Amino acid sequence: MATLQQAPRLIHQGKKFEKKTIFYQTPQDLVDIILNNLEGKAGNQMKIMWVLLGTAGDGSFRVSEKWMQERTGMSQQAYNRARKALVERGWLRLEKGCIYLLLDEIRAQGTTSSCVPNCGTTSGFTGTTSSSAPGTTSNPSQAQHDVVYNIKENKINIKEIEKLESQFGKDGSLLKGEGWIDTYIPNFYDLAREKQIEMLSATPIFGLTAMQAEYVVDKILG
Repeated sequence: MATLQQAPRLIHQGKKFEKKTIFYQTPQDLVDIILNNLEGKAGNQMKIMWVLLGTAGDGSFRVSEKWMQERTGMSQQAYNRARKALVERGWLRLEKGCIYLLLDEIRAQGTTSSCVPNCGTTSGFTGTTSSSAPGTTSNPSQAQHDVVYNIKENKINIKEIEKLESQFGKDGSLLKGEGWIDTYIPNFYDLAREKQIEMLSATPIFGLTAMQAEYVVDKILG
């Protein structure tokens, strides 16, 4: 206990969470095991594990190489090499279009820290803003919207995604009816992104919520 009392206290200067900040949720026990098993030279493997562990893993979210590169700053080659190493380590499995994060296997390979109550955790997880470089957040492009869909209160589940992808074609066609999106919303493709989302959610024939309309604009129409 004397050693703990002599250790420096951690103080964050500045506001940690901005309004509506996107953040990762990572269980401390898993983070401890990963940190203790990965050597310093395995930094890219750590990046992948941190992002995957902190991101929703219920199948509603697709991890594209582009998204991972924007989150971590890795090149495609570096990402593929690090991911392969994690597969060989037994922490990841790639199968049938899915990346499986094997949590039970990870827990079986190590021990957690001996951290006592109040030594630095909050509610069993640590939080960090979802950014690809210190002091910056990713631009509001494909990558950031991918993360937005994982926020608990706004998340689109897999059934909604399947429904939307069976309803709208990438070219704006209506797959379950006649015509195109701009049949019902004139000059749709001349509108700004925010206006496209607003008009899609406000047009009764589509029956979309604002979040569903955002998914259509960002993920289907691209």
